[in-house]
Amino acid sequence: MDKRQFVELLHKKASGKATASELKQVEEVFERLQQKDQNLVWTEAEQEEIKRRIKSKLPQAVSRELVIDWKKYLIGIAASVLVFVAGYTAYQEYSFEPEIPILHRSTNSSQRGKVILPDGTRVHLNVNSSLSFPEFFDTDRRVVELEGEAFFEVTKNPDKPFIVRTESLTTTVLGTSFNMVVMDGTAPAVTVNTGKVQVVPANMNQKEVTLLPDQQAILLPSLELEVSRVNSQAVSAWRSNEVKFDLLPFDEVVALLAKSYHVKIELRGYAKNGCLIKAAYANSGVEYILSGLQHLADFDYEILQNGNVIINYKNCKN
Repeated sequence: MDKRQFVELLHKKASGKATASELKQVEEVFERLQQKDQNLVWTEAEQEEIKRRIKSKLPQAVSRELVIDWKKYLIGIAASVLVFVAGYTAYQEYSFEPEIPILHRSTNSSQRGKVILPDGTRVHLNVNSSLSFPEFFDTDRRVVELEGEAFFEVTKNPDKPFIVRTESLTTTVLGTSFNMVVMDGTAPAVTVNTGKVQVVPANMNQKEVTLLPDQQAILLPSLELEVSRVNSQAVSAWRSNEVKFDLLPFDEVVALLAKSYHVKIELRGYAKNGCLIKAAYANSGVEYILSGLQHLADFDYEILQNGNVIINYKNCKN
């Protein structure tokens, strides 16, 4: 039984048109609520409404003289007076259909992952990221939750918007590809590769913004969205199997590694323009790439327990 069917039964019960079978279904729901020790709480306003309705049913002369045990009436008519209010509360407190299992996928600091959702949408998870989604989408929306960074290739379905929720942003699409990042130390951002998306801050203090390809929305400390043009391919380059540096200064290489792998890297002892790096490495994690860079530059590094990195730079080897 779904919500609509249950509400219809409640209306029929209140109007006296429910069949014996339908009355039994309603009773079963309330019995299950009792078994779960979930009581319907009557607010003061609801109690006053019940009193008003009871009085309206009494002859005027009697209603002035009769002292009514309101508590007894409230208990006795709980299933028939204001039945819609009670029923809706019951519906909120009791699940008629088995809950859809929520699945979780996550990555650590040295791995990335790919998830195919029930609708065929492909999600590429960056390091230190997690995705939560239902085992199947049975409503008029496809809702997932993200922590970290991911690239979405959304299967088009005009009848079921695809929604990504995070702690700070909510993004809605019909069918498109985009990059989304929400991590400590990084401004929350959504970048569109193809199609069109709508973004709104979770606090809802600002109207949603619509992004087109090569546009990015960043959530500022003021909780306002700032939209700018970017190279969307560069933003989502972390998905590539290879990391390339084309004559970049060593400090810029370090900055790119920190951004791509969402770790803090402290560079010590480096002089500006001290070393230019031209190299390509497999996208296999910070430690793997730093080990390769040691063939081009003389430095030591330490990976701390929290995953952050300290680099002690000495000089350039080339």
